[in-house]
Amino acid sequence: MDFCSQVQKSNGKEDQLTLLTLTSSFPFLQYTQIKGDMNPFDVDCRLYFNQRMKSKMLVSLKGRKSLLHLWEKQGRKCPICGEPINTHKAWNVMPTVQNGRKCNLLVHDECFKLSRKSNDNNKK
Repeated sequence: MDFCSQVQKSNGKEDQLTLLTLTSSFPFLQYTQIKGDMNPFDVDCRLYFNQRMKSKMLVSLKGRKSLLHLWEKQGRKCPICGEPINTHKAWNVMPTVQNGRKCNLLVHDECFKLSRKSNDNNKK
């Protein structure tokens, strides 16, 4: 839909001056509410919030670029199992600390769950 006005040019011809164009090219993103029983500080809810972070990253251009950078930096492979990361298997972003710096790793969902279980067992 266009909002426009008729304008008289200096040569006497009429022309349309477009003031505003409303198109469907503007992305409308529905906000996804957090489930009421989820707590960001609860260890059991960590998987839910990681999935939420992943979907938010995929929506934003900056997020897609950072995921693509991680994927390329890791050689398109999971650093835990060494298998390729592709669309056939679910994957996740795993926050880690390496050399005293926070960083993210792109890993398969199963590898993420296994590393979480082993970390939980080591803490006990």
